[in-house]
Amino acid sequence: MPHVMIYVRQRSGRPHAPQVDRRVVLGATGPSKEVLLAAIAAVLLLITSCSSDSVGPTDPQVAADANTFSLPRQIVVSVAPYRSMEQALQDERQVDWLRDRKAARAITLAYAAKELQDHLALAGVPVSLSVSNTVPAESAIVLRVHDPAATDTLAEPVDVQVAYGALGEQGYAISPWHGQIHITANDRIGVLNGVYGFLDQLGFAWDDPYECHTPSQASLTRPVAWRKVQEVPRVKLRGFWIFGEERIPEEFAVWLARNRLNLGGRAQSSLHHKLGLKGWGGGHDLLQLEFSRPGLFEQHPEWYALVDGVRQPIAATGTYFNPAFSSADVASYFADRMIERLEGGDLQDVDILNVWPADYRLNRFDQSPAALALGNETDNLLNFYANVGARFREALADGRLSRPVALAGISYFLTMLPPSNQSVVSELEGTEYLHLFYPIERDWSGRLDTNLVDRDTTRRFLETRSAWQSVADLNYGVVDYHNLSTYAGVGLSDFPDFAANFGILTRDNLALYAYMHPLLKNPGPRRLTNRLLSRLAWMEVNAGTTEAVLQDSGEKLVQQFFDRRYGAHAAEWRAIHELMSRSVANAKEMFGINSFDWVLLQEVIWITPPYTGAQVAEFIPKFRSGGAQVLPTVDSATEFIRASFLGLDDSLRLQQQAAQRWSELLQGPVPTDVRRRMEADIAWFTATGSRYRLIAAVSDYVWARHHELDLAEPRARIAREIAFLRESPVTEDTVSAVGQRYVLDQYAALAGLQ
Repeated sequence: MPHVMIYVRQRSGRPHAPQVDRRVVLGATGPSKEVLLAAIAAVLLLITSCSSDSVGPTDPQVAADANTFSLPRQIVVSVAPYRSMEQALQDERQVDWLRDRKAARAITLAYAAKELQDHLALAGVPVSLSVSNTVPAESAIVLRVHDPAATDTLAEPVDVQVAYGALGEQGYAISPWHGQIHITANDRIGVLNGVYGFLDQLGFAWDDPYECHTPSQASLTRPVAWRKVQEVPRVKLRGFWIFGEERIPEEFAVWLARNRLNLGGRAQSSLHHKLGLKGWGGGHDLLQLEFSRPGLFEQHPEWYALVDGVRQPIAATGTYFNPAFSSADVASYFADRMIERLEGGDLQDVDILNVWPADYRLNRFDQSPAALALGNETDNLLNFYANVGARFREALADGRLSRPVALAGISYFLTMLPPSNQSVVSELEGTEYLHLFYPIERDWSGRLDTNLVDRDTTRRFLETRSAWQSVADLNYGVVDYHNLSTYAGVGLSDFPDFAANFGILTRDNLALYAYMHPLLKNPGPRRLTNRLLSRLAWMEVNAGTTEAVLQDSGEKLVQQFFDRRYGAHAAEWRAIHELMSRSVANAKEMFGINSFDWVLLQEVIWITPPYTGAQVAEFIPKFRSGGAQVLPTVDSATEFIRASFLGLDDSLRLQQQAAQRWSELLQGPVPTDVRRRMEADIAWFTATGSRYRLIAAVSDYVWARHHELDLAEPRARIAREIAFLRESPVTEDTVSAVGQRYVLDQYAALAGLQ
């Protein structure tokens, strides 16, 4: 019987998404009008139902395409020098990861193969594992490190063309070849990334460490028009800053790798190496610990800052003045101590070392003639970094340091000031040094590049960053305060603007992007921003991903997220998320630096409160009403800042609307698994509402106290919200060792509840 065959070519619009070819074949006795209309109708239906997770070719003529075939049911991998998968996997705690490259390669490849097999089994697709040093003739998924000089790895078919020079250490290629799929890379970690990229394309997703979205068995067993994919990181280092010395949980480390993220504290050593994670440690305490050692000040007083004509010793705890960063001897001493700790001490698994000075608005750095001659505070700090970095390179060359360790510097408050000493900058340019911006003062009120005339803190950050880049050609990074510890209980989610802001921050080849303090058991609305970070941080080789394409990709990822998790209720649940996201866009103004919290809690925070009661009473309506306002500052370069934000009262209204909508939705029939996911979100939404009601009650309390009104009612509301938040699991769920409930004690102290 004759057929009408119509080919449909769909472009997903995502920068890394494959083009998808689908076929509609209709039986017919001839090309009648009815048949053509039916075919067109079927095509239109198919277009609306195409999955953005499918992987297809660039050429629509799939009928004759050798790369159209079903998912192979065999995984082939070489694990030489081991004899078996089991032997390789069991050796991970014994192998010398830094020196035994062949064993390290084999273990990671074996793990990648097992991950692929286990995930496909979750979807009901059994796949066998085969250990071999030759590419089979039959259908297979082949995992291979590209190493022309090696004799114990799988050889590459001559007609599989991959741009290995563009892949670097982390990138990978997924190449269909005569019924086979080759996942290849220059490095073992690239192959592991390729396996997770392949699973992602098949429809798997890891929204949190304890949940995996699994595609249907049918979607994995039908013929697919495969196409070659070659991906590299848009951001070399990506993930989270995790404070504290504790090892991160194994399930969190695995979750990072599955999402192709490589930053997140320090994992157990063998897991760290197997997954290719970068140990990121250090912080504020390194300088204080090393320069407060007993007797050091007496031996070398010239190593310490000259402030008000006096050399200032550094105490073991509390605030302190920085050491004399202009001194090469100071840097040498500190670097040697770090090398000892990196090699045989508490920093053995650190690949990126944060060295943070004491840096706040009212602090002064060394005022000695040598420091003043060197330049501003930033010049002095960069001079210190340059000398420490040089010492690290010497230690690596002479064997005292067994691995490269990147030194990560900081711009925070005073050190946001761009450098002025070009000779110091030149010492750092072209090295592995990372300069990281910590924009703790930026707001979350929408896109970073809009309405900047009314957003002083965000405008200053962008201007400062641009000024740095104009005078110093360094490897830059940004660590965003997405989960500042003072945001306790607030489900901060910037998903509507994430893609646009990510594009703005990464447009100049950013070397590192990270959020602060990730969540573990229930990320709530941050599941979505984690997903956006993990996917948008990768791009296809030579794709030329523009910010407009990033935004389009972000929207598709957002919609895909809601469709997968909430099914038929996706549209309504997205609307609820959007209400809550809008309601917390003022989190910085409510709870961050120079916030409403600081005004209301001033007598608890500072020994000498900066404002009178009358001034506080004047400030309260500004924060309650929002809009374009001139707000007071304490810890800032100026006495006042201009901000444009949603007022507290509007936040409360939006949160009430969202609560009404989710209550009505959950009164109806909702599938059990979808209801469970909604309830996980609601745990964060209710905590968010409680935190906002709490600050409203505190403002009413402070207002009433100033006007000598009855305090019983606002005090009772304060007590009620504190009790709720102290019991809420979301205020104790960070991976970092960051306590989020201490701020509740400040509220209680203010209201006389302790």
